Amino acid sequence: MDGHPISEAEKAIIEYSNLFFSTIFIMEMLIKLTALGVRNYIHDKMNVFDLFIAIVCVLDIIAIILDS
Repeated sequence: MDGHPISEAEKAIIEYSNLFFSTIFIMEMLIKLTALGVRNYIHDKMNVFDLFIAIVCVLDIIAIILDS
């Protein structure tokens, strides 16, 4: 889908913001995983959802790195 063209500066801001917030989200997930342990972490369905989102974030970061 074509949209309004964005400048390279705007694209960079979006990519760095994505990287920043993804890093914070992944760090939060790792801290909870370390504190609760794998068994207790997976017991809560919201934590499993967080794990899924963190994996998607990592895949997105890899895609950005491979694209540049």
